[in-house]
Amino acid sequence: MDTTFIESLIVLMRRHGIAELDYAAGDESLNLRLDVPAGESADGPPAIAPRDAPPPVAEPDDGTSEIRAPMAGCFYRAPAPDAPPFVEVGAPVSAGDPLALLEAMKMLTPVEAETAGVVAVIHAENGQMVARGDLLITLRPGG
Repeated sequence: MDTTFIESLIVLMRRHGIAELDYAAGDESLNLRLDVPAGESADGPPAIAPRDAPPPVAEPDDGTSEIRAPMAGCFYRAPAPDAPPFVEVGAPVSAGDPLALLEAMKMLTPVEAETAGVVAVIHAENGQMVARGDLLITLRPGG
């Protein structure tokens, strides 16, 4: 990947206040994240991490399962604006069931249940921008 292109992405991120960006083209992908400590400018270099690296998140120990955003994007609860949501609070789900969609760069990525359970909390609002690793949905055991 051309460093000039990566630098132009960083400039755009700073200009538009974007903290994290996933980019993929062909077999190349990268994750750009601007980490700005309190009191510092966003003019320093960004952290660049492999796209496949999982976000560092501690799993809850109360039996619940947390569904987190695998990438930055726009969170959608339904497959279309006029369609019903994939799930509601209290709905039982099986592993692999679709829960929501994330849109990034005009590409839709399904968010699926990793385990069976019951939807306990939907943390993100429909149409909300989320960052990679943000908590989207909490499942509790049962069903």
